[in-house]
Amino acid sequence: MKKIIRPKRMYDPSFHSYSHGVKAGNLIFVAGQLGMETVGLKRRLVRGGIMAQTRQVFKNIETVLAEAGANLDHVATMSVYLKDIKDLEKFCEVRNAVFKRDFPASTSVQVSEFAVKGALVEVNVTAVVQ
Repeated sequence: MKKIIRPKRMYDPSFHSYSHGVKAGNLIFVAGQLGMETVGLKRRLVRGGIMAQTRQVFKNIETVLAEAGANLDHVATMSVYLKDIKDLEKFCEVRNAVFKRDFPASTSVQVSEFAVKGALVEVNVTAVVQ
């Protein structure tokens, strides 16, 4: 059994044939989140560079996890995609503020482009709940 997770506070991604998250058993799979915020019926990339986008990415992940009955403490693994791998230290600075202990397993890679022009970071996570 799987449950589709689509928080009402976020845009509806079904026009691109995906969901923000899927809960299957005790696992929650969160789709890659960009530094996009929803304003009214529109979404836009936050301004302020890699750190601002990273903070928004984690807000979006928190929103999806909350809809599934979880939080960031449940994150077991994450994949980090950066436009410029030189931004990894700044990304880690924000991540260190988000995860105080019991850090998730993580992979970080540089990519050539994102689906949204101007995006600098995308993160997907898998969380485990009881």
